[in-house]
Amino acid sequence: MTTGLCVIFNHPFKAQIPLLRELYASRFEKILFLHPLDRSAEAADVHVAYGGGFTFDAMIVSARDKILRSFADCDVVLFAHNDLLLTPKISGEKFSGQYEVGAYTILTAGVASISSALNTWAWGFRAAMNWQSPRFVFAGGAEAARSFLPSREEAQARARASGLPDTTVLLPASEAELAKLPPIFRGIHDYIFTKRAADGSLEPIDLGYPLFTGYSDFFAIPVAMLAAWFDVLGPLAAMQLFAEVAIPTAHVLTAKRMMSLRDLGRSGQMLWGGERGTIDNIKWVADRFDQGDVFIHPMKFNTFSDSYLAQLKEIYRGRP
Repeated sequence: MTTGLCVIFNHPFKAQIPLLRELYASRFEKILFLHPLDRSAEAADVHVAYGGGFTFDAMIVSARDKILRSFADCDVVLFAHNDLLLTPKISGEKFSGQYEVGAYTILTAGVASISSALNTWAWGFRAAMNWQSPRFVFAGGAEAARSFLPSREEAQARARASGLPDTTVLLPASEAELAKLPPIFRGIHDYIFTKRAADGSLEPIDLGYPLFTGYSDFFAIPVAMLAAWFDVLGPLAAMQLFAEVAIPTAHVLTAKRMMSLRDLGRSGQMLWGGERGTIDNIKWVADRFDQGDVFIHPMKFNTFSDSYLAQLKEIYRGRP
């Protein structure tokens, strides 16, 4: 089975495209770059889409036809962001076997329900508001989008088949927690939670539909499932829930089998805050790949010196 690579840019960094071509061309016969906004970046292997940032789900959907045409001769498409560096041990010819991506298996870095106390995740406010009240002036506005998703019963069956919760329950914040929130978040919280229990406390809300989240800078989808996946991702992206809600939810509602890197005993490096400085040590990068990491994120290529990039290219030379 042959795997093609679709590289997604959140932001317009067309100067990075030649570097990524050089790193990945010997590993993937088919590569497509999705680049936002800058029409001057367009090329045979570069599709310019309008979107980006935390709406990259909509950017992927807008490139639906281009993606389906570009990878028609492949069996699997691996989606990876431009600032996510794939291991040099990866190969388009070997990927599906190494990562157990069969005809109906979607591979992710992990998926979980968004059920939680609303105040624990800022993006939860956006997802809850746009799901519950799409016509609200600050919501997505795509009021008909939900009617084009799988039925509640079908969605719940898919979730259960993947061992995931079949609905989404959001819990209100305590008064102490509410006091810490910026006014706009407090306003959304009060708009969503309106029912009170006998003791006066706010009641949780059940959205009545399973919604999920997960790291979405890396995932792989069989070509045989792509059209169906787009049919689910499209309405979710139109609702502007947040890319890392729409994409994982589309995975769950489409896949006949879900597989995570953890299921395979594999992992990637997702670095946040002060951890990101570790990437400045090129030896650490090489060591992580030698120890089996599938990817390293984030690699801000525009900030690296010419010497660093030369060493990075050397890491990639000669590896199958």
